[in-house]
Amino acid sequence: MKKTKEYLISSILFAIGAVIWFITIPMDYGYRGILDTLFVLHCCCALLFGLASIAFLFDLDVIIIIRKTAAFKIGDNMKKLLIWGAGDQGTVTLSCAMAMNEYEQIDFLDFKEKGHREIPGFTIYEEEKEDLHHFFKKYDEVIVATGENNLREKKVLQLIDMNIQLATMIHPTATISSYAKIS
Repeated sequence: MKKTKEYLISSILFAIGAVIWFITIPMDYGYRGILDTLFVLHCCCALLFGLASIAFLFDLDVIIIIRKTAAFKIGDNMKKLLIWGAGDQGTVTLSCAMAMNEYEQIDFLDFKEKGHREIPGFTIYEEEKEDLHHFFKKYDEVIVATGENNLREKKVLQLIDMNIQLATMIHPTATISSYAKIS
């Protein structure tokens, strides 16, 4: 489904660029005024035409590139994320969160049951030293990152009881079945 949308957008850009390209080719660019504008339009469409062709031929994620660039420049809806778990699963979650480019701040909270490892460049808080109810309120979203099912369930239920917004991580390059339900 995702690739189909990208191919559709690439094809539409390609078609728009091609139509305007062919309309403006016979124009004589020696005149001033509207024809100079047409020349600029002709060049812009040639650029769109080329980019769409490259994106289509090389299977690039045009939608994701545009979304990420806009989010980075504008800073719209950048959120604060807390990853509850500072072990191997936490670092994998960090990698996915960074690829999503939706978070301006990402911190970790270690499990009192497990401890943590050092993650250079990121703040790691200790669960037993924090007032969790107030601590979680500082973040827009929290995700529990552990491979232990029982521990993950316990922590997720704790977050739900406190009405804390849970994060959903989907890597931008992931392919998800149209039959899957994300919850």
